[in-house]
Amino acid sequence: MSLSQDPLISAGVAVSGCPDYLSLMQGRLNNLSLSSAEKETLLPPTFIKMVQSTGPSAEKLAGKEILVLKGDDDELVPFRAGEELLSQVPTNSIEFVGYPGVGHKFTEEMRVKGAAWIREWLELRAH
Repeated sequence: MSLSQDPLISAGVAVSGCPDYLSLMQGRLNNLSLSSAEKETLLPPTFIKMVQSTGPSAEKLAGKEILVLKGDDDELVPFRAGEELLSQVPTNSIEFVGYPGVGHKFTEEMRVKGAAWIREWLELRAH
């Protein structure tokens, strides 16, 4: 979220997250056997409007360098919920790394990869 909101932040590592909260919540609601009225109670239009106006967008992420670390078996926050938004980001600076057999976790392998990416990013800008 900070990556999309603060223009001073130009790079970041996202772990097991979803840049499109609304898509994630709507996907969860669609998996439930609820009426439209019940769904609207759980995800009211005023909340949807607020999320749309303040949440991440492709434009807000443009020009940012991002490493996305995700568990390929994450059912809690499935990558597909944010995939469409990330595909709209007008940049080539998003790197995706999936971890087979990993669910919604931050593994040691992810920690090492994230730290190495940040270190490399800083070193490239130090010269």
